[in-house]
Amino acid sequence: MNTAADGGEGGASAAADDAGTGASAASEEELVSFKVVFAKQTYQIEFGMDRTVAELKQHLEKETNCPVVQQKLMYKGPVKDTDTLRKKKFKKNCKVLLVGATAAQILKVTMDGVPDLAALANSLGGGATGGAAASSGSTWEDKPEHTKMLKKGKPAEVAMGFEPYPGDRPEPLPDVAIKPLYTSLGKVRLHIKLDEGTVVLSTNKGQEKYAIQNVADVISKRIEGHPGYSIIGLQLGNSRAWRYIYWFPSQYVPALKNTCGKGAFGKR
Repeated sequence: MNTAADGGEGGASAAADDAGTGASAASEEELVSFKVVFAKQTYQIEFGMDRTVAELKQHLEKETNCPVVQQKLMYKGPVKDTDTLRKKKFKKNCKVLLVGATAAQILKVTMDGVPDLAALANSLGGGATGGAAASSGSTWEDKPEHTKMLKKGKPAEVAMGFEPYPGDRPEPLPDVAIKPLYTSLGKVRLHIKLDEGTVVLSTNKGQEKYAIQNVADVISKRIEGHPGYSIIGLQLGNSRAWRYIYWFPSQYVPALKNTCGKGAFGKR
């Protein structure tokens, strides 16, 4: 009897140990440590490889005070809420860009560090004129200023452009400024700084700098007779003024729209 009892107790103990081991294994989660850059600050994050981007956003809301609905995460391009970190191949110490605005920033938008904004806007061309036409979907591409620019023909010096093949993944935006590009008043450089979450338009006279979430819309039209090149319009800042840029490389248009404006944040 004692032997049987001892055996029963031993079996129960072994079973309990096995169950505990299984529970421990089940509770273990593969974690990855990486950096999230938001509003010029870097956050060190440790998160489960098999958890989704949507779950990560909920965690980041607590860390950054940026509401989930305002968040857009970018790691080698935009990522979907349903993606897991494993699917997107997150690696140790990789850098992820969080684009968004805190509740305080939504209530108060500042333009610190942008000197003589009106003058810089004029130097880049476009201004506020024509914004209503572009946003309403009318024939903005037929504006006289576009016709005048295109009649001059393709400049001798332009950034290399090509037409993306249907079905291909969008060509990622370069890490450096795209140049030279052109406005009605001359050359311009466009730099999408993903690590800072900013859009920078520069001329020899100065520059305009916007948070990516302050680009309300991006529109484009291919330039007929010149494969690989497009006109783009950027609706920028509180004034929602449009900047029209000519001879923009067409391969970057999808990535630009996925990063900025309605394509990235939905209708606003």
